[in-house]
Order: sequence, then C-alpha cells, then structure tokens
Amino acid sequence: MKYLSQHPLYTACLYFIVGIGFGILISRPLGVHPVRYGVALLAIGIVGKLYVIMKK
Repeated sequence: MKYLSQHPLYTACLYFIVGIGFGILISRPLGVHPVRYGVALLAIGIVGKLYVIMKK
C-alpha cells in the first residue's frame, strides 16, 4: 500500500471518517438515524480503502 504512505492527507481523512462512523455507532447504538449515518461513514471509508486496492 505505497499509495497510503505517499498520500498522508488522504490516509488521515479516510481514518478520520471511519473514526467518526465508529464513534456514532458506539455512542448512539439505538435509533435509526445514528445507525444510518454511522454505517454510511463506514461505507465511505471502505470504499476509499477499496479504491486504493483497485488502483494498485
């Protein structure tokens, strides 16, 4: 994963988004909207990571 080491801002943003997603899921596990937002942010993080893998 040379791409992630060469682009620290992309990596930082990716992990920041995933961290927010986990934080939402941990702090507010009940309710529809927090779960929806948390899962959406985690999906954005996964897609960002898959982009790097597919680009390779």
